[in-house]
Amino acid sequence: MQVENPKLYTDRGRFLWITTIWTIFAQEEEIIRASAAHVEEFLDGMALPKVTRPTLFTSWAGAIKRAIEEETGSALTSQTELAIKRWAAGAAKAWTKDKLYEPRQAKGISRNEVDQLLAFLWFRRWPNLSFKATALVTFLAARTGARVKEITALYIEDLEETMHEGISFLRMPLRSSKSNTFKDRREALILPFSGPDEANIRHWLRVIKGGRSEGLLFQNTSTAKVRDHFRIATKHYGWKRAPTAHSLRIFFVISALESGASETDIQNLCRWRSAEMICIYKNRLTEVRTTGAAYKVYHANKENDATIGIPSTPTPEPQQHKNHEFFRHQFRNANNGQGTSRKKQGTIQIRRRMAEASTQTDPVNIVDAEKPKQNSYEALRNYIFGQN
Repeated sequence: MQVENPKLYTDRGRFLWITTIWTIFAQEEEIIRASAAHVEEFLDGMALPKVTRPTLFTSWAGAIKRAIEEETGSALTSQTELAIKRWAAGAAKAWTKDKLYEPRQAKGISRNEVDQLLAFLWFRRWPNLSFKATALVTFLAARTGARVKEITALYIEDLEETMHEGISFLRMPLRSSKSNTFKDRREALILPFSGPDEANIRHWLRVIKGGRSEGLLFQNTSTAKVRDHFRIATKHYGWKRAPTAHSLRIFFVISALESGASETDIQNLCRWRSAEMICIYKNRLTEVRTTGAAYKVYHANKENDATIGIPSTPTPEPQQHKNHEFFRHQFRNANNGQGTSRKKQGTIQIRRRMAEASTQTDPVNIVDAEKPKQNSYEALRNYIFGQN
């Protein structure tokens, strides 16, 4: 059964779609309490709308569970939940078997593209400060690894500037963040700067503040507006694909890795609770670069002469192996042309002679056959097959 519904790209839409077709199925089958067998039958007959990626089967499985529980008014048994999980796993496996799927990540951005963005957004004559604000957001995201949404939520009165050993530090505390909803730890963006950077950064901050001493640092600036400005810059420079707000965080991580920064420091600055995210970034963006894990292992093996290569010339075979192959080939040729009856007769003759020799007290004189010479292949063959 298949029910059309245009709003299937949200959890609520999937839930309503499943509820509709489950209600029809339950009425037809007169189901009051859903068992594992009922659910398996329902899933076998269900035709999902087009699924664009295999991870969505997990979302569909959750929608199926919630819809059935709400319609039946009781929680599903462990066996029924397992049946739904098996269905989702099987559907995802079948989906990926038909075509290659690799999860996409935000477009990476190079150092040259970041410089071009900053120049385009700041130095062109714009009618307002909107583009200049995006330029400063871009700079802070690329230098601190912060999310654009976090930067646009900074307050002027929260900013702190200190100096240590001749280096200036701008501390920008976060009032809220994605990974620290309940504020159980301190979080702040840290921007070290010195030399020529110092005057430029102070100038950009003064322009954006506009004489204000409190309130949002970036007024009327959002992630969506940053993306719009990036699209305008992409069209101006003729890039094939526009960078996103997250591209700047990727740039920070990859630049730090390629510069030799420790993964612990990167994890600390990006405020990740585990190193799993660093692995995701590395596997996606450095897998075919000399800073990636594959090349590092290859280089280490090469330095220790442990790399496996394809030989340019065949490896000589051991002499004993060659002799073995020769004799096996010769023995096979000797049997060629011999009928089955002839081979059996030869075997019977050998068995008879061995039996006669073992039962006689006097030496047996073998007539019409030459005793095989020790280590002589031709004599052995003649002896076995009765050839003179």
